[in-house]
Amino acid sequence: MPNRFAAPLLLLILLLTGCASSPIIATWPTDATLQNARYLQPSAALSSVTVTPIADIAEGDCVATVEFFKLTQTSDSSTPLIFAHGFLREVARHRDWARHVASWGVPVYLVGLCSGGWERGGANVFAKLLQKTADKSGASKVIYGGFSAGGGASRIATIQDARAVGYLGLDPVSRAVSTMVTTFPMFALFAPSGKCNANQVGVNMFRQAADAVYLEIENSTHCHFESPSNILCLAACGEPTSIADSQLLRDRIAGFSVAYLRWRAGLDVVEPAMWRATLPGVKLLSSSIATK
Repeated sequence: MPNRFAAPLLLLILLLTGCASSPIIATWPTDATLQNARYLQPSAALSSVTVTPIADIAEGDCVATVEFFKLTQTSDSSTPLIFAHGFLREVARHRDWARHVASWGVPVYLVGLCSGGWERGGANVFAKLLQKTADKSGASKVIYGGFSAGGGASRIATIQDARAVGYLGLDPVSRAVSTMVTTFPMFALFAPSGKCNANQVGVNMFRQAADAVYLEIENSTHCHFESPSNILCLAACGEPTSIADSQLLRDRIAGFSVAYLRWRAGLDVVEPAMWRATLPGVKLLSSSIATK
């Protein structure tokens, strides 16, 4: 009698370890020509990142789960990132990424939509929770961001909030077309077109935006934009690279994120070039490079 666990076990092994036909990950230069390469790894202050639950963030009967990541010496009034997870996902899927970002001095609020929230108002409810989290932060300037469908919700929050000084999308999925005028370039990183990012439908948010830069991280999948991800995402979207290569791709996503966020938070006086760089394994999807 066939072993009924054999097929699921084989699938799990392939998902977690990749296979011999996995694409080769392009090597980046290691010399000084790669600006801000240090952002690819958490800073030496990673052990000083604290995590605090934030209570009393609600929109109607939808109560958000909010976790606040920051360096112990960072002021609460610093420019924070207010970040939304994806459809049917949770804040736990971005904790490693948030620690990485916070270790470089940008405080991060991970905001979780309540159970069933997508059916009770979806992106609009999530956007209001993000804005209320920004209110709770007390910051005069904020950056909004989001993964997958959360990227659409955070875009709504960005449009509606005069405090916004930046927008970061991680493989955002939204059918909205943005023509909003901002005083800053919107920034997004995408996986190659596939079923889990609705064939890169999120680029529509940027094609008509007044100022936007968006890049594709070659060989990545939707799940690489979560850190840590889990077996549910891997089973749905796959991760055809080895564990080591998957971590390399996550490092690149985090490095680009940090370079952009530090600039928008005012931590890098001179604009870091890495967030809009064209490097091996990175494809420029936008038609022009923003410079302001």
